[in-house]
Amino acid sequence: MKKTLVLLSFMLCAGVQAAPSLKTYSSCKMSAQDAAELKASGPTTDALHNHILLRVETLTNDIREADRLHTVSASVAGGLIERIEAVKSSAARDVKNQGFLSAAERASYDRELNAVAAEFCESK
Repeated sequence: MKKTLVLLSFMLCAGVQAAPSLKTYSSCKMSAQDAAELKASGPTTDALHNHILLRVETLTNDIREADRLHTVSASVAGGLIERIEAVKSSAARDVKNQGFLSAAERASYDRELNAVAAEFCESK
């Protein structure tokens, strides 16, 4: 027991950390992601678009961190990031073309981001 504590203390002091479980990433807390909102003072003046941008940023950061820690493979991370970027660019195109993101479009993008999050959180 004493040796285990000494080893753990050494690992913590040396900066060695265990890779977090995928379930601990904020992207894996689906109810929090669905409720995530940014005020209209976010990157754009469209609150629905800001919601999508916040989810895109959160998912992208979590996936990149998991890739960095080798919790997911680079190929899985790359594929998920591509899907996220497609949502981001499509939402931006919608806002540019019509001046806003509709509730139906937000719901559609949320479903795709939920699918990406579910795949990420279930990957090994």
